[in-house]
Amino acid sequence: MCNSHVYRLPLFSCLLVVNAVYAAPAPVISEQIGAVPPKAVIRPILKPGLDVKPRAQCPDPAIFDYIVRPNSRNSNGTYNFDIALIVKNVGAGKYASRSGQQLVSLSQEGRNLINQDFINLDPGQTLATFYYRVANWNATPGEFAVNLIASISYDPDILIDGNTHNDDCSNINNRKTITVADINRKLHIPGF
Repeated sequence: MCNSHVYRLPLFSCLLVVNAVYAAPAPVISEQIGAVPPKAVIRPILKPGLDVKPRAQCPDPAIFDYIVRPNSRNSNGTYNFDIALIVKNVGAGKYASRSGQQLVSLSQEGRNLINQDFINLDPGQTLATFYYRVANWNATPGEFAVNLIASISYDPDILIDGNTHNDDCSNINNRKTITVADINRKLHIPGF
């Protein structure tokens, strides 16, 4: 019986040491998403090999909203409307780039409906794309509903072009799904 206590004590000590290691607080990397309120305290995101720059100082173009402009209702119950996307720089830094390095797009089932380049956006500035005419929109497609996808895409080498004013702070807000129900609400269709 004494021998079993001798073996338990070192094992118990090892468990305490292991638990102490796992219980130690880990360093926290904070990442703030979206608009930064004035006078906010921002911690830099530390990643090995990258320039340490507080997020509040960099640009962040985002798919911010969309506009639906109703046109008419057809005799078969479908709708015609125009749609445009709103891009906004929600970061605190100015977005300054060259033509062809970034693109805002609206697509449906992999088919591009809108492709528009943008170049410069001041902090808080918005840009509306050209309108795209949608004809014969079925407000009640049932199980065959097809969503629209709004997205911002960048040239593959934009992060290594030497221009930090066109490096997007957060890619998390560069894509938005616009559902059939979302469109129907904007068209003020009853029941949505």
